[in-house]
Amino acid sequence: MTLQITNELIKTIKKNSYEKPDFIVEDIGTIDFKEKNGSLIIDRSYQRNFIQSDKNISKYVESVFLGLVIPEIQVYENYDLGYREIIDGQQRILSLLKFLRGECKLKGLTYLTVLNGMYFKDLPQELQTIYKQFGVNMRVAKNPSVDYKYLLFERLNVGSKPLNQQEVRNCVFKDNEVLKMTRRMSGNEHIVRMFGEIGAIKNDRFLRDELVVNILSIVYGDLSLGRTMMKDRINEYLISTENITKLEVEDIFTEFMDITELLLSNFDKSMFDAYVLKKSTLESIYVAMFNIKDKNKIKENAKDVEKAIVKALKSKKYFDSMSLGESQSNKETLIRANIVLAEIKKVIG
Repeated sequence: MTLQITNELIKTIKKNSYEKPDFIVEDIGTIDFKEKNGSLIIDRSYQRNFIQSDKNISKYVESVFLGLVIPEIQVYENYDLGYREIIDGQQRILSLLKFLRGECKLKGLTYLTVLNGMYFKDLPQELQTIYKQFGVNMRVAKNPSVDYKYLLFERLNVGSKPLNQQEVRNCVFKDNEVLKMTRRMSGNEHIVRMFGEIGAIKNDRFLRDELVVNILSIVYGDLSLGRTMMKDRINEYLISTENITKLEVEDIFTEFMDITELLLSNFDKSMFDAYVLKKSTLESIYVAMFNIKDKNKIKENAKDVEKAIVKALKSKKYFDSMSLGESQSNKETLIRANIVLAEIKKVIG
């Protein structure tokens, strides 16, 4: 038993390993230059929007002039493509750059009050030089694994409002074609109506995106893999689709949209009651629909299929699965989808 535990620990450590990091110091002027020429990526599209007020930006700037330490910036380096990307610290770096680029003025300074109201261009030349030459500490992980980057995001964002799981995925898997298509489709009018209005699932933190990619991970992923919960299921699916083609992704989403339009067009709105409002219930219905190859049979028997779905959702077995602590495990997820699928098959033959 001890040997098994040791081997498992070593396996986990190796899976999350990366080359020894570099600890470097880059001055603000150099960071500005590298961001502009593309050798340092500050990708604003995959995390939450820039949230710092001018007053908060001013505090960072004041810290620079007072010689205080700006918290370390986490960076990863992509050898093959020749660039570095900020993993954690975007808000800090963007705050420093916004002031340098004249996009905000200083306000609310408590120590250097004489600088309040000034833009960067208004500062004396000596202060401009001090600001540009201020060194920011960076920890550069070289070619880290996907698991390492994911864990890093989770562990770094443990403050009052950490990144949720999908926001982390948007960072780690930002180049994945499935995730990029998910982002584009989450604003589709049919998806908005199905998930946003009927399902009442907001997308201000990509929760609809997560539901879409979770459904796909159940339908197309390998649920026999060791880790069994929703977070790992989605991540493993995205890792497995690293080399998927755009054409394959388009085929997947064509079927997804066909199912969405089928549900909206062929079922009475009264069907979408309290049983369907939960994400896990929508998940069960979609997975069942994906497993029915002849969608015309659903259209031809829409009323009976509607009753079959409601019957499945009201069943004791379905309720028991939803009540378990492991309700989002691969096992329970498949149980619920199969309950819905079995009831549908009874009426469509």
